[in-house]
Amino acid sequence: MNNAASSTLFAYWDQLRAGRPAPDRAEVDPRAIAPVLGDTFILEAGRDGSLAYRLAGSRACALFARELKGSGFLDTFSPEA
Repeated sequence: MNNAASSTLFAYWDQLRAGRPAPDRAEVDPRAIAPVLGDTFILEAGRDGSLAYRLAGSRACALFARELKGSGFLDTFSPEA
């Protein structure tokens, strides 16, 4: 990973998951990733296959000029993308 924020977040995530596909929701502590929280987003998969932003940091929201939390991940992109 070339971006320092991505590397920091991945190391935290990898440590939490401890060999599992993903950590439990209750294990994620936003305070532990405070320096990169603005660059972070977490998606929630719905039973219908949808993906929604569960958490979206301030810099991630600024890229799209709107609050992303609760909106559909794929809705942020055009069909051509």
